[in-house]
Amino acid sequence: MKEQFVTMGQRLRKVEDRLEEKEAELAGVRATLKDTQRELGELQTQVEENERVSRLPSLILSGSVVPKKPSAGQLPAAGESVEQLAVDLLRRHFTDLKVTLRDIDRAHRLPGRGDPRIICRFVQSGTGSIRDAVYQRRLELRGSGLYVSECLSRKRAEVLRTLGEAKKDGKIYTAFSRQGHVFYKLKKSGENVRVDSVQEVLQKSMT
Repeated sequence: MKEQFVTMGQRLRKVEDRLEEKEAELAGVRATLKDTQRELGELQTQVEENERVSRLPSLILSGSVVPKKPSAGQLPAAGESVEQLAVDLLRRHFTDLKVTLRDIDRAHRLPGRGDPRIICRFVQSGTGSIRDAVYQRRLELRGSGLYVSECLSRKRAEVLRTLGEAKKDGKIYTAFSRQGHVFYKLKKSGENVRVDSVQEVLQKSMT
């Protein structure tokens, strides 16, 4: 009987030892998973930042004053110059800026229904650039039929749309983007609050 108890005790210790080993392995797996999740989050943040920077030189021109794409029979022999079209629109609405083709890297039409849209990539996008001046003065365009918006990443565009719904519901005063980042104000005299994800919007109970 004593030998049986000894044998059972030895087996129990072996089971406990194996259990401790498995728990240690599981702890290691959890630590590795946590590190992987952190690295993935950092990578996603960097990818999003790279996309923000790459889109920064571009603005989207839209509205009723943007001419529709001419049909094939109406196109000139050289084809449509969307860059020249963008320059003409900007010069017409910002006469003092003297925008020229040298300020435009490239431009093309965006697909979709509704008013025509043109994405226009400027040569420069820093402080003092034509791109910066056009965007800073976009509010002067009210009632003109021309709208200017930033070319946001898909993630930040979704954030801005969500904030737009919150504005319609009267939960915030306004929402806007600046330098590819999205902000909102709770009231007219309030501070600008930056939001980087829809989850942040939901956490702030604005929707």
